[in-house]
Amino acid sequence: MTTRREEVFDVPDGIIFDLFGTLVRNEELYTPICTWMSNYSCMTADELKEVFLTLREKHFNDYHNKSFAPESYYYSRIFVDMVEQGVVKGDPETLLEVMYESFRAMQAYEDIDVLHRLHRDYRICIVTNADNSFVYPVVEKNQIPYDALITSEDARSYKPSPGIFTLAISSIGMTKNQVIVVGDSVQCDFLGPRELGIRSILIDRVDAHPEHSPRVMSLAEVNEMISRI
Repeated sequence: MTTRREEVFDVPDGIIFDLFGTLVRNEELYTPICTWMSNYSCMTADELKEVFLTLREKHFNDYHNKSFAPESYYYSRIFVDMVEQGVVKGDPETLLEVMYESFRAMQAYEDIDVLHRLHRDYRICIVTNADNSFVYPVVEKNQIPYDALITSEDARSYKPSPGIFTLAISSIGMTKNQVIVVGDSVQCDFLGPRELGIRSILIDRVDAHPEHSPRVMSLAEVNEMISRI
């Protein structure tokens, strides 16, 4: 009879944090661009957001399993569709830049100071499915501490694909048994890492996923949760 080998984990020395929805607010991610487009459309901002989200689901469907293209490629296709369908007037590339400018203005959560304290005890890597052109300005503007910052554009892969996590772990000089992933996406930050043999904690700021554990609702709970698992 074959005995299943138990995974042996070290005490964590590093934390891999997601960025948007974990450290930086993204609740109204598409509100600014839809409000801006409403000035060049017969539709309201809410109606435009509904169209935008429908097209986003279409173009981003299973994108992490396709040959890599930056998020700007998929967003550009959304705006091309909206212009061609007569939903909004304008140039798709201009619309993309207006949206990315709004992304650069996103604010960190109020508990971001906790990350500064965690950084004294752990090596911190930030991993995000996003483009360099707005990620780096957001991190710099909000003075978010880190030892390594990996975007999907850097890794040429998207979470939960193994490649981006492998790059993140190596960037802080550790093995998968020495790190823990903290993020708000059930698939990308919680279940995905676990399928790769990496521990994870779900940060659930709006209490939407009580069925998953371990789970925290703020950064303040992360250190205590790490000590328990």
